[in-house]
Amino acid sequence: MKYHNPTGATLTPKFIIRADSYKEIGTGHIVRCLALAEQFKVSGGDVTFVSHCESDFLIDQILSVGCEFIPLTCTFPNQIDLQTTLSVIKNSSEAKYHYIWTILDGYQFDSEYQQKIMQSDCNLMVIDDSAHQGYYHTNVLLNQNLGANNIDYVCDPHTTMLLGSKYTLLRSQFTREKIRTRFIPKTATKILVTMGGSDKYNLTSKIIQSIQNIPANKLEVLAVVGTSNSNFNDIQETAKVSQVPVKIVRETDEMPDLMTWADLAISAAGSTTWELSFMGTPMILVVTEDNQISIADQMTKFEAAHAIESRPQLDLKELLNKVSYLISNSNERERMSERCWNLVDGDGCKRVIDNLAIVQASDRSEI
Repeated sequence: MKYHNPTGATLTPKFIIRADSYKEIGTGHIVRCLALAEQFKVSGGDVTFVSHCESDFLIDQILSVGCEFIPLTCTFPNQIDLQTTLSVIKNSSEAKYHYIWTILDGYQFDSEYQQKIMQSDCNLMVIDDSAHQGYYHTNVLLNQNLGANNIDYVCDPHTTMLLGSKYTLLRSQFTREKIRTRFIPKTATKILVTMGGSDKYNLTSKIIQSIQNIPANKLEVLAVVGTSNSNFNDIQETAKVSQVPVKIVRETDEMPDLMTWADLAISAAGSTTWELSFMGTPMILVVTEDNQISIADQMTKFEAAHAIESRPQLDLKELLNKVSYLISNSNERERMSERCWNLVDGDGCKRVIDNLAIVQASDRSEI
């Protein structure tokens, strides 16, 4: 998405992404924004992240794709957050970028924050999951989740709505391979456990313990643990005494390979859901926060996943019943895999950026 001035000189567009990652909120906000940033960089744009991020791994990922990173030690409603973001917008405007978009992804960015951004020298896109704000002041609102079309958003009259899984933001490590195939064994033996970046309820340990009670042969478990997970030592000890072989991976760029390896995934019902869907991995979704309820419900309704909504105390009996059923039912796993592939095609980032270009061009034509 490069633009040219009347003399033919190429002018550079700019993204300013405001998203955080810490124990209470996990890594999903930054991960999906990083996917958008990757695509924007490929299109010739510059990207700056303004972030309160406690994960060195994620910061390294941001820097590795050529983005600038500006750290925050606090987050809104602390006014330092908003002041810093507005300062970055002002500096970018003075640098005479062809145009500037600010991207907000986080539940703390309320109507006041949005209005202040809208009054600055840029356009705004808000990424949202559940219409948690009463009103949205934004040029574009993005909800990448299944069933987003059914949410009654209250927005400014001019707001462009990008709703549904066709806009799913996936990193290039997933989308670089568009030919997708999956072998569905008669009996599932390889189980991937991924409970998000922080897993504050230590569900990973509880799931590993529960799998010991499944009467199946040759089971293997691979648990992905984020660097924000404070239960890492407990997970290690649980794995050591497990009768089922357990391998622990702490932060990785190889999630597509791990999802391909797995016959079945047990995952938090957050943004990892869409990565698993793209990979066609049969899954059991565990609701760990209220904002995941809709994802689990919609995936179940679409018959693309099984879900467990008990929290924070995981219903281990329900989990065992679902795992046992799916281990032995290859037809169900095959059907789930096919349904998942129908949900996410990997072109979401491109669609979002194309729509931002349309909105930008429309705004310029009105000047």
